[in-house]
Amino acid sequence: MASGERIGAFALTEPEAGVNAANLKTTAVKKGDKYILNGIKHYITNATEADIFTVMDVTDPSKRAKGITSFIVEKDFPGFHVGAVENKMGLRGSHSAEIILEDCEVPVQNVLGEEGQGYVNALKILVNGGQA
Repeated sequence: MASGERIGAFALTEPEAGVNAANLKTTAVKKGDKYILNGIKHYITNATEADIFTVMDVTDPSKRAKGITSFIVEKDFPGFHVGAVENKMGLRGSHSAEIILEDCEVPVQNVLGEEGQGYVNALKILVNGGQA
């Protein structure tokens, strides 16, 4: 992405989570050497153009924020779909859409950091505005 060859997107927002990122409902269940992701993210900037997505999903709901994990998801992974595009009143220079995860298969090595660090990762990304 730094070389300009790939476009990325950040997928945190969900229809039911409101402003509290700890209220995520999308799930990620470990099955052997992969995770199975299920749920919907919405208002995802660059969703229609992106090749790679940083996706936050719940791996352990009993831990609330500490049960959220970050994943690197590629647009061609089985079970990944771009859904409806938002019809925005302004800001038409960038597109926003929902992404749908239906038994989306993500390799274990695509966990960003460690399991349970997704909430912290999301806050770091939001605070830094995507800056390294």
